[in-house]
Amino acid sequence: MEKAITALLHAEHIRQAAQCWQAEMKSLQFIDASANFVYAFEHEGRSLILRLTHSSHRHIDLVKGEVDWMRYLSENGVNVCMPVPSVHNQLVELVPAHGTYFIATVFERAKGKRATAGDSQVWNANLFTKWGQTIGQELLLNARDYLPSSEKAVLNLVDRVWIGYRGCREMRIAMVSSIQICIIGTSSFMREISPFSILMIVRVTGLYMISLFPSIIHSLKYHSVK
Repeated sequence: MEKAITALLHAEHIRQAAQCWQAEMKSLQFIDASANFVYAFEHEGRSLILRLTHSSHRHIDLVKGEVDWMRYLSENGVNVCMPVPSVHNQLVELVPAHGTYFIATVFERAKGKRATAGDSQVWNANLFTKWGQTIGQELLLNARDYLPSSEKAVLNLVDRVWIGYRGCREMRIAMVSSIQICIIGTSSFMREISPFSILMIVRVTGLYMISLFPSIIHSLKYHSVK
């Protein structure tokens, strides 16, 4: 971890994050500080991991996407460490720190021990077989029907706008993507790019939406006839 980032993290920031999951400072056990600050703790008989990620390392939307994906995997039978909601029923909490922020998340702690090369009892064909099976499960689920929660919300909005419309999934997702381009372009980078650049993002997104209209109209006619 960079010294500049380490200097930003104070005990009060750790305490604020821990309180979101009802964890006491004295119960936290420091584990690692590489890409994230990682602590272990016990809560109501469960072994949990508190992770603090600085905003310079990962955008909050990436972390939200990560925990949403982990939740989806667990709900579909993949053996992963589930994200744990905070006392505010949030999977991600923000801790402000000197004009920046840390992103706090909590996961169930993985059972077992770390696999190390050279340990024949663990580092063997059985490990790699299970490893490959788990990766295969993830790829299958991703290719099948996974949609992030944010995209589901926009799809619901699209369905409400076009009442009774039951168009193809691909076209609806394309519409979601165009909407999100505009949202991300005008929010995530508002402070970093010029007003002209923002105007161009909105203009390009609008043109893309207009280009979809013929397909939408054609689909509406097709389904109304059908």
